[in-house]
Amino acid sequence: MIESVLKNYGDTINAGEVNIDSHGELAVKDGVRGVPTVVFYKNGVEIPNSRMVGLQPAQAYTQKIESLK
Repeated sequence: MIESVLKNYGDTINAGEVNIDSHGELAVKDGVRGVPTVVFYKNGVEIPNSRMVGLQPAQAYTQKIESLK
């Protein structure tokens, strides 16, 4: 679902995913407590209060992205 939202933003947003079963240390380091967790960064720094935890409708991701522009 997130991939379909990102298609609306072309190359203006970079996205990646981490399998926390394979990289549990990263999940602990980043404080991931729920799956999925979407974390927004700008210039390599997490944007405060931007995390989205749990599956959300596509519109919620779009609204979050637009609010962070």
